Amino acid sequence: AAVMIAASRGAHVIGGDVNPAALALARDAGARITFDAGSQFEGGDVAEAIRAVVRGGVDLSVDALGSPATASAAVRSLRIQGRHLQVGLLPAAAIGDRATVPMHTVIWRELRVLGSHGMAASRFPQMLAEVASGALDPGRFVTRTIGLAEVPAALAAMSDGSEPGVTIIRP
Repeated sequence: AAVMIAASRGAHVIGGDVNPAALALARDAGARITFDAGSQFEGGDVAEAIRAVVRGGVDLSVDALGSPATASAAVRSLRIQGRHLQVGLLPAAAIGDRATVPMHTVIWRELRVLGSHGMAASRFPQMLAEVASGALDPGRFVTRTIGLAEVPAALAAMSDGSEPGVTIIRP
């Protein structure tokens, strides 16, 4: 959804994921560049790869996964005075002796880090108008429809991230 919203506003979106199906959804939602953050950069640095594609770094990064590794790579991919949006919660602020968000990078590059649990209710009318006009099409994310008997297996599959997209449950 973040890819779709950014692309609808003219952003040049780069999307990364470890799941090929999620990357296909990102491309369909408007990502101009996608990459497999698992195998393509194994042993490499995702942030440096992004900074190589966008010289100097990106203007805005978004982590909607809530992974310390993803948040760190997103922050490190930013240009000087860039902005990072962290959607949802991250695990504890420190893992071992390493900060979840690389604060030395935030300070050195004069970055802005914003946190959000999600969209404010006051913005819903604008978003719904964009859906009604066709500027946003969240229906693209519906990847399957299941019956109630299939819900337990679908919930179990959610934990491994193997099935991206939105599942509709029909009674």
